[in-house]
Amino acid sequence: MASDADSKLGKYQLKSRLGQGGMGIVYLATDTRLKRDVALKLLPKEMASDEATVKRFLREARAAARLNHPNVVAVYDVDQQRGDCYLVMELVNGCTASELLAQGPLSWSEATRLIAEACRGLAAAHEAGLVHRDIKPSNIMRTHDGLVKLADFGLAKAAEDSEHAKNPLTQSGTILGTPQYMSPEQCRGEPIDARSDLYSLGATYFTLLTGQAPFEDASPLQVMFAHCSKPTPDPRDRQADLPPGCSAIVMKSMAKSRVERFGSAKEMLTALTELLAAAPQQELATSPVNVACVSANSVSATTSPATVVPALNGERTALFDDATRTSVIVAPKRMASEQRRVIALSIVSVVMLVACAALWNWPPSSNSKPGNHNAGDPSSDSRADSTPQEPIAASATALKLLIDFPEIRSEVRGVAFAHDSKSVFTASRDGSVRQWSLADPKLAREWLSSEKPMQAVAASRDWLAAGGDDRTLWLWSLKSERPPIKLAELSHELQSLAISPNGERLAVGTAGSVELFELTERGGKRLLQVATADDRAEFVARQVYCVAFSSDSRWLAATSWEKRIAVWNANDGSLREVRKEQAHELMSVGFVPEQERLIFGASYDAGLFVWDFKTPNSEIRPLRSSHGRSARSFAVTPHSVAFVNGEWGGLIRVYDVNRDTLLGTAQQSTSAGATDLAMSRDGRLLATCGGEKSKAQGYLQVWGIVPTEEK
Repeated sequence: MASDADSKLGKYQLKSRLGQGGMGIVYLATDTRLKRDVALKLLPKEMASDEATVKRFLREARAAARLNHPNVVAVYDVDQQRGDCYLVMELVNGCTASELLAQGPLSWSEATRLIAEACRGLAAAHEAGLVHRDIKPSNIMRTHDGLVKLADFGLAKAAEDSEHAKNPLTQSGTILGTPQYMSPEQCRGEPIDARSDLYSLGATYFTLLTGQAPFEDASPLQVMFAHCSKPTPDPRDRQADLPPGCSAIVMKSMAKSRVERFGSAKEMLTALTELLAAAPQQELATSPVNVACVSANSVSATTSPATVVPALNGERTALFDDATRTSVIVAPKRMASEQRRVIALSIVSVVMLVACAALWNWPPSSNSKPGNHNAGDPSSDSRADSTPQEPIAASATALKLLIDFPEIRSEVRGVAFAHDSKSVFTASRDGSVRQWSLADPKLAREWLSSEKPMQAVAASRDWLAAGGDDRTLWLWSLKSERPPIKLAELSHELQSLAISPNGERLAVGTAGSVELFELTERGGKRLLQVATADDRAEFVARQVYCVAFSSDSRWLAATSWEKRIAVWNANDGSLREVRKEQAHELMSVGFVPEQERLIFGASYDAGLFVWDFKTPNSEIRPLRSSHGRSARSFAVTPHSVAFVNGEWGGLIRVYDVNRDTLLGTAQQSTSAGATDLAMSRDGRLLATCGGEKSKAQGYLQVWGIVPTEEK
């Protein structure tokens, strides 16, 4: 085929050559039907002429096309035309990790964040049964807006099986992979699996941290021999200022034996995110249970002797309370000497004694401690009353862990407070819906309604709603013992639920629709159904991650996988406004109580965004204090204090939305995946949940939101 810009392959008009490698030539092309630019990879003639190789390639490429994840370059099409075999992919505007390395090693935090994002895509691929086989810096791409994507899924296996692979050393980077990043078993020609990809990702991480591959030699054979027989080098031998955690992750992922590596990409991702959470934001000096906000004029929520612990890079100092395991930021600049630390500690100690007198008596029992399952009776405390009380102030807020429910045997996918705040409801992967008492922390009731995972739960004074992968919308009456109502059979798997504050509307987000129901004494009826996968539609509902009502029940908002957000009138279902083509996948949405503003959160470290949706053409403003952090789920108090749960567990971050300020960070007692977060009606309790799918373990935690006086 001619390679000039006027050439066509089927419906694709080739415009220019983007690059060339062992797997073929990549062109910038235009899909003449959908009117979009794509990247088209044309396979080498010697591969395209072998019928068996082409069949394997088509099979692998089609498998890769089923993988739909923001951290993976999407495969749109694969075809043959006039003897040419080609793959059509998402066009990524950005650069590769190799190009980033042209300026030298990346900072350890930048390298860790990039590898963590790539690990997310790899985890999704492995769950889909795909093994990449050629992970290296040039196959990791970063878009102009910071999103990281893994490229070239489905190619290496087809190449490895071809007759062209008889001499892999003559085609480095094409057949078995690139020698600098190949696992020992890959070098030996043995069968490979997902753990081989983890080795390659670890070798890539090493390169980003140090600017050099772990093993380098002029001969590919010598490099491959080194992977099999030489000890893995410590990246700190080349970059002495790297945190020990970086070295630990590299050494574990690059273990010679597969059984000594991370067990999965998710396990490796957990280690990476914990490393990022522990140091780069400098919000924690250790693993605290509750965290207070400290400003220049206030220190609060600590009541015992403290130790000053320098942050890793010395730019801030954290105050760690030895008794309550509280960590707070006390200084924005480096302390020049130990003497300044002692002076600061003395001043802080005095202020703390004054501040503790202003704290609420929470928990009410004198022997209640964070994590104690007998941490007081919320039903007897004023916070459990269904009557809203004076909202907490935004100036200083702390979290205290009250209940960590033990023996949760399944990943908890959704959580919601009962109307009276005396219990919480959960939806779990094992197909059950449960009610947990807070007064005497234990399982109070269990509904087994499905053999498939339940994904979401919502509650009002009268109704409990839940649903999941069985595509059934269930409704229970909380005023009677009637059997559950099958409110609707949905066309797609249920993803999210919300009941309006007035209890009159139920919103449902599924893997292909947004639906609105009116709740009546007998159940409910459907008012609105937005179910379309048409890219020309105003709101595309291929994957609806979250639905939410405004505090006055007038508005309904939803976010979709297609990076769109929309607001409807909750009374009649009419569309108010929709915003398309946001930069990141939108995971969560909510309204600022008593304000005409909407907040939505993006995954993959994009943070929170604020939108005055009632003002025409208003700007969507990023909450800059949240940039670089995921927002899987969140809840907002009337005074715009937002509590945010990241996608992979670990930290709860507390933001002042109005001032665009990070108030503090609370460390959960688990690093398992975080799936949902809920706040009680009075804004005094917070519930978080999640778990490990592979280990059939879950967690459910309830926190007290403790206000402190501003000094």
